[in-house]
Parts: sequence; structure tokens; C-alpha cells
Amino acid sequence: MKSVKAVIFDFNGTLFWDNAENEEAWSQTAKHFRGFGLTKEEFHLNNGKSDREACLFILGKEAKEEALLQCEVYKEEYYKKLCLERKLTLAKGAYEYFNKLLDCNLKLAIASSAPKINMDWYIPHFHLFDYFKSENIIAGRTDIKGKPEPDIFLLTAKTLGVDIENCIIFEDSVAGLKAARSSGCAKVIAINSTGADVKNTSLLADFSISDFTDSKLKEYFL
Repeated sequence: MKSVKAVIFDFNGTLFWDNAENEEAWSQTAKHFRGFGLTKEEFHLNNGKSDREACLFILGKEAKEEALLQCEVYKEEYYKKLCLERKLTLAKGAYEYFNKLLDCNLKLAIASSAPKINMDWYIPHFHLFDYFKSENIIAGRTDIKGKPEPDIFLLTAKTLGVDIENCIIFEDSVAGLKAARSSGCAKVIAINSTGADVKNTSLLADFSISDFTDSKLKEYFL
């Protein structure tokens, strides 16, 4: 394995186990705008993609900008309401793992398909600036191709000043794992969070973990 200098985390479903809330919010959004909710297959097909891509899937590729914006806002408001009502926290062991990585002088970053409005809420709510520099939290980018393309990981490595082959990436979705694998990073680690759509990770990840206290992580910087 290449010398590791940085660790890149996806956020939703990786650091923040909100798959159930995301699925419920997207299904409610689909029901509101097209009259019926998302099937499990439709949700997994769109998991890891941007809000704009998911709303285009729900409304159709000919949807106008105003309708797409309404779809995006509706979904995120419903989603945040669920997260607050259920008092969700970061994944087990996440904060402790951040500290261990920083103690090893590794750089940390987040590469997320989440819209900027959500990341602006996550940052203070979960005290992310205690562990991540603002320029190394990448989210809400509409100027690059979304996952499963590797663009967001390549951009994130650039913000860290580290070659992608010197980065480890944590992901939970099929689209995210494919993006990580094709980026050329040193290692891809899948996290089998609650509701994750990746169970057989042998072709997409080097190994999988149950959460950030998993003993497999002791091989890496612990």
C-alpha cells in the first residue's frame, strides 16, 4: 500500500447514519411530487447521488429549474425534521477515530454529495471544524460530475495537497465505493452502516467495517 497521508470520508451513511431518514424523506418527496413513493430499488439507484440528480429522476429530465428547486427544498426540510426529531448523532467511534488520525499527523477531509445547505447545518451541529478545515469539507458541488465518477475525491485530495494514491477513502454506497475505487486511492473501506446498500463489498472495497470501533481499523494508524 502507498504511504498514507490523508483520510477522506463520505458523510451521509458513512459518518452520519441517516440512511433510513434519507430514504423516508426521498420517498415522501416522490409521493408529494409524482404521487407515489420510491421503491427500494429506486432509492438504492439514487443513493450517493446529488439532490439535483435525484430530483431529476423523480420529476423527469425535462423538469424546469423552479420545480427542481422546490423538490430539493421539500426533501431537505423533511429530512432535517426527521433527523432532529430522532436526535441522530455521528457514527459510533467517529470522534475518537478522528482524534487518533490527527494524532498520527494525517490530514482529514469530507467528500459528500450532500447539498451545501445540509453541510452548513452539519458543521456546527457536529462540531466538524474541530477536526476538519473548512477548505477540506467538499459538498454541494454542481460543477463536477457526481459519484460514481471519481471527480469529488480527486478534487478533495487536491484541496488537501495530497496525491489521491496517498489517501484512504471511507464510503457506504455503491456509487460512492465505485467512485473511490476508480479514483486510484490507496485503500477503499466500506462501512456497513444501518441501511447501507452495500453488503458484498469484495469487488468495491478492500474490506468493510461495522463502525469506527471495528478491530479491523487497528491495522491503520491505531
